Amino acid sequence: MNPSSSCSSSSSSSNEPDKLNSGAGQGCRNLSPTLLDSPMVSPAMFDHEKLDVYQLELKFLIWVTQFLADISGPSQTLTRELRDQLDGASLSALLNTAEGNGRRQGRQRAKSFDDARGSAIECAACLDASVAKGFAVLERIQTGKKCWSVLWLCLPTSRAIRS
Repeated sequence: MNPSSSCSSSSSSSNEPDKLNSGAGQGCRNLSPTLLDSPMVSPAMFDHEKLDVYQLELKFLIWVTQFLADISGPSQTLTRELRDQLDGASLSALLNTAEGNGRRQGRQRAKSFDDARGSAIECAACLDASVAKGFAVLERIQTGKKCWSVLWLCLPTSRAIRS
Protein backbone atom coordinates (compact mmCIF):
# COMPACT_ATOMS: atom_id res chain seq x y z
CA MET A 1 0.00 0.00 0.00
CA ASN A 2 1.30 3.42 -0.90
CA PRO A 3 1.67 5.41 2.33
CA SER A 4 0.79 8.68 0.66
CA SER A 5 -2.63 7.38 -0.34
CA SER A 6 -3.51 5.02 2.48
CA CYS A 7 -6.51 7.04 3.63
CA SER A 8 -7.95 7.39 0.16
CA SER A 9 -7.06 4.19 -1.62
CA SER A 10 -9.21 3.30 -4.59
CA SER A 11 -9.74 -0.35 -3.60
CA SER A 12 -13.28 -1.43 -2.94
CA SER A 13 -14.47 -2.13 0.58
CA SER A 14 -15.68 -5.40 1.98
CA ASN A 15 -19.38 -6.10 1.64
CA GLU A 16 -19.81 -6.32 5.40
CA PRO A 17 -22.07 -3.70 6.99
CA ASP A 18 -20.63 -0.92 9.07
CA LYS A 19 -19.27 -2.38 12.31
CA LEU A 20 -19.78 0.63 14.54
CA ASN A 21 -21.73 -0.02 17.71
CA SER A 22 -25.07 1.67 18.23
CA GLY A 23 -24.55 5.22 19.43
CA ALA A 24 -21.56 5.71 17.15
CA GLY A 25 -21.08 8.70 14.89
CA GLN A 26 -23.82 8.69 12.31
CA GLY A 27 -21.63 10.18 9.56
CA CYS A 28 -19.73 6.92 9.20
CA ARG A 29 -22.71 4.85 8.08
CA ASN A 30 -22.39 5.69 4.37
CA LEU A 31 -18.66 5.86 3.77
CA SER A 32 -17.47 5.60 0.24
CA PRO A 33 -15.66 2.41 -0.74
CA THR A 34 -12.55 4.42 -1.57
CA LEU A 35 -11.99 5.11 2.11
CA LEU A 36 -12.67 1.59 3.35
CA ASP A 37 -10.51 -0.79 1.42
CA SER A 38 -9.18 -4.00 2.95
CA PRO A 39 -8.83 -4.11 6.74
CA MET A 40 -5.42 -3.50 8.28
CA VAL A 41 -5.94 -6.24 10.88
CA SER A 42 -7.03 -9.58 9.50
CA PRO A 43 -8.70 -11.57 10.86
CA ALA A 44 -10.11 -9.38 13.60
CA MET A 45 -9.50 -10.87 17.03
CA PHE A 46 -10.93 -8.02 19.11
CA ASP A 47 -14.13 -6.01 18.72
CA HIS A 48 -12.32 -2.72 18.13
CA GLU A 49 -10.53 -4.21 15.10
CA LYS A 50 -13.94 -4.58 13.43
CA LEU A 51 -14.64 -0.84 13.60
CA ASP A 52 -14.34 1.09 10.35
CA VAL A 53 -13.07 4.09 12.31
CA TYR A 54 -10.29 1.99 13.85
CA GLN A 55 -9.26 0.71 10.41
CA LEU A 56 -9.14 4.29 9.09
CA GLU A 57 -7.04 5.37 12.06
CA LEU A 58 -4.57 2.59 11.27
CA LYS A 59 -4.40 3.78 7.67
CA PHE A 60 -3.80 7.32 8.86
CA LEU A 61 -0.89 6.02 10.97
CA ILE A 62 0.70 4.58 7.83
CA TRP A 63 0.24 7.88 6.01
CA VAL A 64 1.46 10.02 8.92
CA THR A 65 4.55 7.84 9.46
CA GLN A 66 5.69 8.63 5.92
CA PHE A 67 4.70 12.29 6.33
CA LEU A 68 6.75 12.58 9.51
CA ALA A 69 9.75 11.02 7.78
CA ASP A 70 9.34 13.45 4.88
CA ILE A 71 9.27 16.57 7.05
CA SER A 72 12.12 15.50 9.33
CA GLY A 73 14.76 15.69 6.59
CA PRO A 74 17.82 17.79 7.34
CA SER A 75 15.99 20.06 9.82
CA GLN A 76 15.12 17.48 12.48
CA THR A 77 15.65 19.96 15.31
CA LEU A 78 13.23 22.49 13.81
CA THR A 79 10.46 19.95 13.26
CA ARG A 80 10.93 17.78 16.37
CA GLU A 81 8.19 19.33 18.51
CA LEU A 82 5.61 19.20 15.74
CA ARG A 83 6.58 15.65 14.74
CA ASP A 84 6.37 14.42 18.34
CA GLN A 85 2.98 16.10 18.84
CA LEU A 86 1.51 14.71 15.61
CA ASP A 87 2.93 11.25 16.24
CA GLY A 88 1.53 11.17 19.78
CA ALA A 89 -1.88 12.54 18.83
CA SER A 90 -2.35 10.06 15.98
CA LEU A 91 -1.46 7.15 18.23
CA SER A 92 -3.65 8.51 21.02
CA ALA A 93 -6.69 8.65 18.72
CA LEU A 94 -6.23 5.02 17.77
CA LEU A 95 -5.67 3.82 21.33
CA ASN A 96 -8.59 5.81 22.76
CA THR A 97 -10.91 4.42 20.09
CA ALA A 98 -9.89 0.87 21.01
CA GLU A 99 -10.24 1.61 24.72
CA GLY A 100 -13.63 3.27 24.30
CA ASN A 101 -14.95 0.35 22.32
CA GLY A 102 -13.87 -1.98 25.12
CA ARG A 103 -15.60 0.03 27.84
CA ARG A 104 -19.11 -1.00 28.80
CA GLN A 105 -20.04 1.86 31.13
CA GLY A 106 -21.44 4.87 29.29
CA ARG A 107 -19.40 7.60 30.99
CA GLN A 108 -16.06 5.82 30.67
CA ARG A 109 -16.86 4.86 27.11
CA ALA A 110 -17.87 8.42 26.26
CA LYS A 111 -14.68 9.86 27.80
CA SER A 112 -12.48 7.56 25.71
CA PHE A 113 -14.29 8.48 22.51
CA ASP A 114 -14.18 12.19 23.45
CA ASP A 115 -10.42 11.85 23.96
CA ALA A 116 -10.11 10.18 20.55
CA ARG A 117 -12.07 13.05 18.95
CA GLY A 118 -9.80 15.57 20.69
CA SER A 119 -6.72 13.78 19.37
CA ALA A 120 -8.22 13.79 15.86
CA ILE A 121 -8.61 17.58 16.01
CA GLU A 122 -5.08 17.86 17.36
CA CYS A 123 -3.79 15.89 14.35
CA ALA A 124 -5.61 18.20 11.95
CA ALA A 125 -4.16 21.25 13.74
CA CYS A 126 -0.66 19.76 13.58
CA LEU A 127 -1.04 19.29 9.84
CA ASP A 128 -2.09 22.94 9.51
CA ALA A 129 0.87 23.97 11.66
CA SER A 130 3.25 22.02 9.42
CA VAL A 131 2.15 24.22 6.51
CA ALA A 132 2.19 27.44 8.57
CA LYS A 133 5.75 26.71 9.70
CA GLY A 134 6.84 25.93 6.15
CA PHE A 135 7.60 22.23 6.77
CA ALA A 136 5.06 21.07 4.17
CA VAL A 137 2.91 22.49 1.40
CA LEU A 138 -0.87 22.53 1.55
CA GLU A 139 -1.24 19.88 -1.16
CA ARG A 140 0.92 17.46 0.85
CA ILE A 141 -1.38 17.45 3.89
CA GLN A 142 -4.69 17.15 2.02
CA THR A 143 -4.76 13.34 2.19
CA GLY A 144 -4.27 13.41 5.96
CA LYS A 145 -6.86 16.13 6.48
CA LYS A 146 -9.37 14.31 4.29
CA CYS A 147 -8.83 11.16 6.32
CA TRP A 148 -9.40 13.02 9.60
CA SER A 149 -12.51 14.76 8.30
CA VAL A 150 -14.02 11.32 7.68
CA LEU A 151 -12.75 9.99 11.01
CA TRP A 152 -14.32 12.94 12.80
CA LEU A 153 -17.71 11.89 11.46
CA CYS A 154 -17.15 8.27 12.48
CA LEU A 155 -16.17 8.81 16.09
CA PRO A 156 -19.11 8.62 18.47
CA THR A 157 -20.03 11.67 20.52
CA SER A 158 -20.68 11.68 24.26
CA ARG A 159 -24.29 12.60 23.59
CA ALA A 160 -24.79 9.57 21.34
CA ILE A 161 -23.23 7.23 23.89
CA ARG A 162 -25.10 8.50 26.93
CA SER A 163 -28.52 8.38 25.28
